Amino acid sequence: MFLSFLLLLFVFCLGIYFFYTSRITHHALRLTAFGIFWFFITLFVESSVIPIVDVIYEHRLYLPSIGVFIAIVAFTFIILDKLGNKELQLGKTIIPALILIIIVLSVATYARNTIWQDRIRFMGKL
Repeated sequence: MFLSFLLLLFVFCLGIYFFYTSRITHHALRLTAFGIFWFFITLFVESSVIPIVDVIYEHRLYLPSIGVFIAIVAFTFIILDKLGNKELQLGKTIIPALILIIIVLSVATYARNTIWQDRIRFMGKL
């Protein structure tokens, strides 16, 4: 549990570092910092010190995950921009790989949602 706290503290401090660094170096780091802060602010609304009845539900991460996706995509494009023309082939590989990941996860989500339409398939074979 303490290691989880340290990881979250590190990510939050990384967001602060990106925010202050974005003024000097790469302005797109501000978008990465925004994604990190979005995650923590929206997660704070769902899980604060106020006790709640339904503790473990996946819908609590829908809104905060948008910040994670923003931070990952922005940081990926920052890395590609830093590589510049030196590794143009790498840039041509990462973008299609990201698109392929999105397509595969979308198809998997659609296939998983079809299971919810049939009660017997949802509960497993009896």
